[in-house]
Amino acid sequence: MSPKVEKLPIPSVVLGEGPHWDIATQSLYLIDISGSQLIRYDPQANKAFIVKLDVPLASFIIPVEGSKGQYVVGSGIKLYLIKWDGTSDKTESVELLHQLTNDSEANRINDGKCDNTGRLWFELGSPNYGLRKAILTYFLF
Repeated sequence: MSPKVEKLPIPSVVLGEGPHWDIATQSLYLIDISGSQLIRYDPQANKAFIVKLDVPLASFIIPVEGSKGQYVVGSGIKLYLIKWDGTSDKTESVELLHQLTNDSEANRINDGKCDNTGRLWFELGSPNYGLRKAILTYFLF
């Protein structure tokens, strides 16, 4: 039997990034960077849920282990704690966790993931994808 590839019912995004499978909710989370949207795809319901953020250039979403409806989101040079029920079109709250000291306005948080001990690893890089030389700095939170 060959694998089946199927299109998910996720609306088109401007710049999709940072897909994360959450075992606890059995859901796929991702970000639309340019559209500043969080997206949760529920395969059981075969439906996508979207919330627009009031923060620019969100780049990753990571569910907080043991805290239902809480997510760490990287955006610009900031880390936020977002409370969202995963279905509503509004967030419950957006709390600034940390702001990086940035020596260049050309930098922003890009990809981020947690390791098996819960530590968050992410990079700060140039949003100018036309650069010939990548400018990346890595962080642990």
